[in-house]
Amino acid sequence: MLNQEHPEEISTVVPAMRNLKTMLFYGVIYLFLNEQFPISHIGSQEYIDHPMGVVYRLLYLVPAFIGFRWRFYIGWLLAESSAMSLGLGAYPFYTDPRPGLGPTKSAPEKNGAVTGSETDQIEQIHRDTHSFETIHNIKIFEVEFSPSMANTMKNWNLTIQWWMSNFVHRKLPFKNRNLRMFITLLVSAFWHGVAPGYYLTFLMVPFVVIAEVRMAKAIKPYLSPKLCYYYDWLSWFCHYRSMEYLGCGFMLLQLEPCIAAWKSVNYIGHIFIVIFILLPMFIPKKHVSDTEPKKMS
Repeated sequence: MLNQEHPEEISTVVPAMRNLKTMLFYGVIYLFLNEQFPISHIGSQEYIDHPMGVVYRLLYLVPAFIGFRWRFYIGWLLAESSAMSLGLGAYPFYTDPRPGLGPTKSAPEKNGAVTGSETDQIEQIHRDTHSFETIHNIKIFEVEFSPSMANTMKNWNLTIQWWMSNFVHRKLPFKNRNLRMFITLLVSAFWHGVAPGYYLTFLMVPFVVIAEVRMAKAIKPYLSPKLCYYYDWLSWFCHYRSMEYLGCGFMLLQLEPCIAAWKSVNYIGHIFIVIFILLPMFIPKKHVSDTEPKKMS
């Protein structure tokens, strides 16, 4: 990445500025939410004693968590554009670069190089001379509309996710996927810092993933494609409520205010996670009828 061939030919300013096209929107919303729904209010005595009770406390988490995560979007967009302006992470489009990893393909085989016409066609499609996917760190649309925690994690902090996957998750000498996920998230919590809130949040995430997977396997076989579509939207709704609830640890960081916030809503998030883990045990497994054609493996 630091030894580019012909760096003067890399278009940097235009893609860097284009990458910031949505930042004004996120910035304005973030400033408004940060002013009207400060994170410091969560877990405070005023928050706990509010006359609207649990309803207020749960609803308050929605805008507070939106502002919290959108702050990350702003930081990552700025960081990506900074790298782009320096030409860092720039690779030809035909190499199909991936976040964190870099190029995944060599030059197409035609006399050992890419022809000028092929290069022109690729650049015309993408409007740039090079791809900066290597330093791309967030897929905002996928995160905002992800129906599951597992999919959100795949599209959040992409370069770190790639590192964690390759150098922690895949290196662990265990076959149990849930145990591997738990240890990986433990490492991720430590990577973020030593504040108790990181561990309170990250170490509950595997249980959310387990609940989502178990519920989907138990219910979706009974649903038509149309009902599966509605199920995914319901899953999205529950998924974001779990992120807002568990996000208290990440937002507040300290143990006392986080426990106070969860206690003020009667630990409702933890209760529902346990319910969704256990509920599939009571749903009969749907078997393929002998009259139905079996799918080829």
